[in-house]
Amino acid sequence: MALFLWLGFWQLDRAAQKQQAAIEQKSRSGEGRLRLSGEALEAESARYREVVVAGQFVEGSQFLLDNRKHKRVAGYHVMAPMHIEGSERAVLVNRGWVAQGKSRAEVPFIALPTGLLQLEGVVRVPVSQGFRLEQQPAAAVRLYLDLQQISQMIGLELLPFVVRQQSEVENSGVGDGLIRAWKLESRDSDPAMHYGYAVQWFAFALLLVGGWIAIVLKQRKESSV
Repeated sequence: MALFLWLGFWQLDRAAQKQQAAIEQKSRSGEGRLRLSGEALEAESARYREVVVAGQFVEGSQFLLDNRKHKRVAGYHVMAPMHIEGSERAVLVNRGWVAQGKSRAEVPFIALPTGLLQLEGVVRVPVSQGFRLEQQPAAAVRLYLDLQQISQMIGLELLPFVVRQQSEVENSGVGDGLIRAWKLESRDSDPAMHYGYAVQWFAFALLLVGGWIAIVLKQRKESSV
């Protein structure tokens, strides 16, 4: 029962976090676009901010983030660090979603734009992970983001967040065909699911108490006969 109650209150706490995130996201959207100049920024101060960044994608550094779905279709997020113009820092850009090939062995090829580019996006702070399997620094397909590992690989300090690209890259000359339907992920800030789970765990606790009471009453009735 204690475990069920703990899980219920944990889900309520998660719902409160999502609700606060939704409020924060709405308030940040009205703050105006922030230009990333390469100056150090804390993740929390930039979370959900709309930003514009100019620079060059680091050659040979693009990879695919696995297990990302779009409209129930399996695929990847295309990730690439961008060296910010006029600085010694870079920022990891989520360029968009691409469908998985006919099999997992068939990795889609996405061209990486070259030269000085400019793009717009929204800041997202990666969720910190607990136990994780070992991951090769230069793997073409990866299961999770490790900003420190990427920073060491490219030899540049990474800002502590990811920019979800919203616009086509200016000066690239062509579209990349990637899907950037980030609004479909509004469930990330929807607390309703967690409230539902909380009710479920509290119901289990209530059933457990009810079952225990029924057993006690039955035992007392049998002992009195």
